[in-house]
Amino acid sequence: MRQLPAAFWLLCTLNVVDSFAYFATRLNLVLFATRELALELESATTLYGVWGTACGLAAFVAGPIIDRVGTRFALIGSASLALVGRFGFACASEPWHAAFALIACQSLAIALSMPALAVATRALLIDDAASRRLAFSLLYSAMNVGSLLAGVASDANRLAELRPFMFVPAALSFVQLALAASLPELESEQAPATTTTTTLGWRELLRDGVFYKLAVFALILLGSTSVYSHVDTTLVEYLERAEGESAHYGLVYAINPLLVVALAAPIGERTHAYDLYWLIVVGTTLTALAPLPLAVSASTPYASSVAFMVALSLGECVYSPRLPEYALALAPRGAEGTYTTLASLPRVLVKSLVGASSGALYEAYCDADASATRCASLWFVVMAGAAATPLLLLTLKRVLYSADVRQRTN
Repeated sequence: MRQLPAAFWLLCTLNVVDSFAYFATRLNLVLFATRELALELESATTLYGVWGTACGLAAFVAGPIIDRVGTRFALIGSASLALVGRFGFACASEPWHAAFALIACQSLAIALSMPALAVATRALLIDDAASRRLAFSLLYSAMNVGSLLAGVASDANRLAELRPFMFVPAALSFVQLALAASLPELESEQAPATTTTTTLGWRELLRDGVFYKLAVFALILLGSTSVYSHVDTTLVEYLERAEGESAHYGLVYAINPLLVVALAAPIGERTHAYDLYWLIVVGTTLTALAPLPLAVSASTPYASSVAFMVALSLGECVYSPRLPEYALALAPRGAEGTYTTLASLPRVLVKSLVGASSGALYEAYCDADASATRCASLWFVVMAGAAATPLLLLTLKRVLYSADVRQRTN
């Protein structure tokens, strides 16, 4: 770790602050909408889903913005938008106020942040492949430090009013903006392009077969990524149904980032010689199997939730830090932001899919008359959706991991 530059640790600090604010909002969105805005559960999860759709749409413009203005200005813009959006959400008194803050500001802020951090990390370590994999694992761990702190803070505030708590991520946006502004210019980044070269670059990208293979690859990842959104939505309601409003969801949630912080870097170091594509297959398989304890152990919701989070975290440590690394290995120079944003699409798009379905899924399996066993069986449905990812990656391996793709990743 000593060989990593000081600017990289600044990126990690920025990632911790941004991630805390993001996950604090994400974890409490459904509860905030039902308690403070008086929405029904299905309407609240729909708002969560609409936010995810907006993040997905924003990602299509975020990549070219990063490539055009560079990572430093992209991160400054992300922090500025986040500041406005988080204060707007905390102050919202009507559902449309909250929706406007989430969609108009926070969606683009989210779409810019993580890809820009990944591109900046690669630029800092462009000539050091061994340190680069460790750096991506540490950057992912930094995100999970913020997630862990958000989970603990959310659990501590579970029975209190949510509105005052939502001003905490809003206030942290000032810190995020200050950190982004203090980042140095990265000498190894390509200079911002002119309009002409940007247009030419898009034409070249659309003629590149690897670009389309990465797009299909990203869509396939929606299955395994959906499990993480069920943690934010379905698991909250599932535990509250079993244990009441005092259920310690935040402590259960905190298991995931705690394990990722502890294991992501060691796993990254010990798998640096392994093929990226196969690591992603193994990781998504573990993720797909993770909900099994919840599905078969209806009588012990806390124990099965802990087992679920442990298995989910192991899968995440294996494959999630590899996704930006994989995308950047495929990206031609000057299109790093576009490729990284494309690879990050599953994490933002899946909120719209799960948000639109989790409320209906929960009500179908866990209505007032449903037994604990029937309610637990909804996790078989979650498993089935997640299993599509490794199965499709294996089935389409010859297409998605063809010789031209292997040449770039190696």
